[in-house]
Amino acid sequence: AMESMNWSAQQGDILTGGGRIEKLYNAPVFAWTEDQLPHYHKLQGNTHEIFAKWKAEGKTSNLVAGAWSRPLFVGGWQHTGDHTESVFNVQTPSLFIDLRIPLLPGIDLAKKGSMSQLSDEELRLLARRHCFSGYSLLSDGP
Repeated sequence: AMESMNWSAQQGDILTGGGRIEKLYNAPVFAWTEDQLPHYHKLQGNTHEIFAKWKAEGKTSNLVAGAWSRPLFVGGWQHTGDHTESVFNVQTPSLFIDLRIPLLPGIDLAKKGSMSQLSDEELRLLARRHCFSGYSLLSDGP
């Protein structure tokens, strides 16, 4: 059970290369601005306005549009795979969804009948699931 509880932290470590990504993606190699950060417009409260502007300007791309699963996630000298989680991605020309579900042995919700019949530990384990979505704006890179 503890291994499943640490799953979220491990996902973050893999994504950031153990926290090294901030050092690797800075100037002079990658000169980015604050408004290019993932949650910038959310924090500014203008996400929907900016997205509507991007759509009106035709800032969409079919380059990565599709749906797929991910059998392996590697970074920061760690990895997870389809033996520990199910991952599904959907990408349209302007929107994305990323759904990550850790495989939890011993929890069969169908047999329990309802979530109210789960123990506190089982509920914490189920809370490990991640799903996030957002707007996509692809660029040509640095």
